[in-house]
Amino acid sequence: MKKALRITLLSVLAVVTIAATALLYMGNKAARQVTTCSGKIRVEFADDYRFITERDVRTAIKKEYGTLAGVRIDSVDLAKVERIVERISAVQKGDAFVTRDGYLNVMISQREPFLRFQKGQTGFYADKSGYIFPLQDRYTLDVPLVEGNIPIQEEGRFKGRPDRESERKWLDRIIDMVSYMEDSREWKDRIVQIHVNGAEDMILVPRKGREKFIFGGPGGYQAKFARMEKYYRSIAPNYEPGYYSKVDVRVKGQVICRK
Repeated sequence: MKKALRITLLSVLAVVTIAATALLYMGNKAARQVTTCSGKIRVEFADDYRFITERDVRTAIKKEYGTLAGVRIDSVDLAKVERIVERISAVQKGDAFVTRDGYLNVMISQREPFLRFQKGQTGFYADKSGYIFPLQDRYTLDVPLVEGNIPIQEEGRFKGRPDRESERKWLDRIIDMVSYMEDSREWKDRIVQIHVNGAEDMILVPRKGREKFIFGGPGGYQAKFARMEKYYRSIAPNYEPGYYSKVDVRVKGQVICRK
């Protein structure tokens, strides 16, 4: 019995060893098969914007990086891939990594437009950080519009913060002002257009009514909105609708109305 049991145990051990060896071999073989990149690119988006497509990302990588197929996955320059995709307009960040199936994976985060500027035939977006980037042919987002003689010189396909300090300062102020409006249901619903004549000369146009508000520059906007509120509460009710065409709120402590 002991001899038979020993033979049985040895047989089982041999079978287990052979099975383990086979599995190890198959695993090593599979590993060898996926140590090179297949050349396929998997693109995912971290948001719902559709300024760019998966095809845009793949095209940019294939054009600027070169051949991926057959390259060892541990030799793929992921930092270079990320730099390539982050040069695409509207892309805020690209995260690249490879997986054992041979795919190059790219996760795209797009910039969130906060304002749209229209300067003649040139238009561009700005996010809340003051980073500007071109309008996109494929997709348009409904955000507050600032139009007219925008005091920012960068045009065309520019992407980034304005080069001039005066322009950065103006842009940050207008973003702060519109943020204030967006956080207030009253002004968000009431003001439909912001027209810029110059850096310190803006006209705010309400959704209803004939009057236009001469606002000046974006600095001191809270006090100016307080004066606009005074007009709506204490002055406008005393006259028939459309009596005034211009309301100047630029001067501290004054609301100057003109027919």
